[in-house]
Amino acid sequence: MKTKILDGSNIIRKFYMGNSTRFDFALEQQLASLLVRAMSFLREENCRVEIYFDGRKRDVWHGDELVEVLFSENKKADDLIVNTVADLVENYNQPVEVITQDRELCQRCIAYGAETMSTNRFLVHFSNYLNYQNAAFA
Repeated sequence: MKTKILDGSNIIRKFYMGNSTRFDFALEQQLASLLVRAMSFLREENCRVEIYFDGRKRDVWHGDELVEVLFSENKKADDLIVNTVADLVENYNQPVEVITQDRELCQRCIAYGAETMSTNRFLVHFSNYLNYQNAAFA
């Protein structure tokens, strides 16, 4: 079974901040919940999803049995992602795809055999999900 690992904080900040440095915790929390819901919808067959967020545990939508939400607490989410990639590839021979815009994180994960997708490319799929949701409630 393939595992998709999302650098959740990276994706959320890229989505709502772009090049801005302004941080809005409430908006980040809402978008994090939306991201988790979207991954339940966008998840491919025979695929698990793990979404990593920096910092302490927050109240976001909790996913389902194939979408897991993790928080780094006092560690760096990037390090947890790399450790997970290494474990899945080396110990379980599972295919892994990491979604992030962080070049260093991409390089570290590729070194263990993971595939990567840019946040920008992922956001096209995420935006399509948002458009679908808007049409459903219109």
